Amino acid sequence: MELMGHIENIHQNSRKLYGAPRVTEAMKNLGLPVSRSTVSRWMSEAGLAAKTKRRFRVVTTDSNHKLPLAANILDRQFSPAEPGAVLASDITYIATMEGWLYLAITLDLFSRRVVGWSLDSTMEEKLVLNAITMALGRTDMRVGNSPF
Repeated sequence: MELMGHIENIHQNSRKLYGAPRVTEAMKNLGLPVSRSTVSRWMSEAGLAAKTKRRFRVVTTDSNHKLPLAANILDRQFSPAEPGAVLASDITYIATMEGWLYLAITLDLFSRRVVGWSLDSTMEEKLVLNAITMALGRTDMRVGNSPF
């Protein structure tokens, strides 16, 4: 019972973050030799478990707004007759060692090629505008001058 009291105390003092491996290590540091499997079993019987971090989820869509919705002028016609006639953009996010980066791309639906892109650490409208501006500045998308 004394060892169980130590287990509960260590678990509580860790703000319930420690699981059996860390509790076992802390007990050994206190001079209490006990195996990890024993600590694991006792913690399980007492209903003690380490809190786990919730996985971070990036939210890129906010459908709860009062802004007007754009008209569907494309009407699922994804095969334009000429380059540069129809552009499509999308945003995704990339996990890096320095944090999340947001990538906006603009596709020419005629060639299915990326014709504009933008990368930023924040997801603001300038991200998409930069990708579209890059696409509109390309001369190889104009009719009669297309390498596609």
